[in-house]
Amino acid sequence: MTHEQVQIVFEQIFDGLSMALSEAHLPWKPTSRENKWTETVFHCMEALADGRHVVNWRVKGAKERPPAGPGEWLFDLTWCDGNPRSGEFRGLVLALESEWGCGSRDGWPNKIHEDLNKLLVAACPLRVFVYSTPGFAPTQRDVPMALNLVRKTMSEVPGATSLNLLAVLVSPKTSATGSCTLQGLMYVGSGVPTPIEPRSC
Repeated sequence: MTHEQVQIVFEQIFDGLSMALSEAHLPWKPTSRENKWTETVFHCMEALADGRHVVNWRVKGAKERPPAGPGEWLFDLTWCDGNPRSGEFRGLVLALESEWGCGSRDGWPNKIHEDLNKLLVAACPLRVFVYSTPGFAPTQRDVPMALNLVRKTMSEVPGATSLNLLAVLVSPKTSATGSCTLQGLMYVGSGVPTPIEPRSC
């Protein structure tokens, strides 16, 4: 894929996630409803694949299952060229990891590193990381820290600066409407990210 093609796909993903989360009207503090956030993201990503790729994902308790088999394959969600559970597999197109910031604020950076580092070793042209600010705090105070954690990781992991990554940060709403704010960083074959401006969902 060319850099231009990667950027177009990343923009489509960000727009799709923004619309899906806006239409879902999920409460900001999901606690035990974390699966609803994940399921919304995964349904959106399956729709964006538009039948061109085999999509693998699973959410505990979700009613729908992926067409390629029972559950996820290596990552939280993948787009594959061919079924990875058969001789038809020809490659990994996209890998997605999601981390919803539940639990203690102190343990949050390690959870982010674990999922983000997993994506950085994925042999595919498209990597998507969807994550929230820690502990689902009701303010925007943790947004700079959350974005800087991705920036720092991308600058310190050898070889990461040449990878394609869309990091989508979900944070509390900043307006009277909606349930959250989406913003992020887009890396397209360069260590210099393109910031994605906050969008109310």
